[in-house]
Amino acid sequence: MTRRDPILTCLIFVLRNEAQDSDVFLWLAEADIDANDGQGSVTFTADRARAKSFPSPTDAAAYWRTQSTVRPQRPDGRPNRPLTAFSMMTQPA
Repeated sequence: MTRRDPILTCLIFVLRNEAQDSDVFLWLAEADIDANDGQGSVTFTADRARAKSFPSPTDAAAYWRTQSTVRPQRPDGRPNRPLTAFSMMTQPA
């Protein structure tokens, strides 16, 4: 009998849009970090089955911090990471 390691995947659950001071409470379905001249484009879903999955919480967090290649810096000189405008937490898939 062969022992198999479990496949660990996780999802991103978006809690809040900090920029607009509003609650979201949806799953991240997809994101294009470079869309809209580097401001990003995000699609959320209430359907957990449609949520974008990641191999680990570390991978999900790295994706969350992805910097735009179109506009790598914000006007204040800080890295432009469009998804970090939202608060999130990872959840097991």
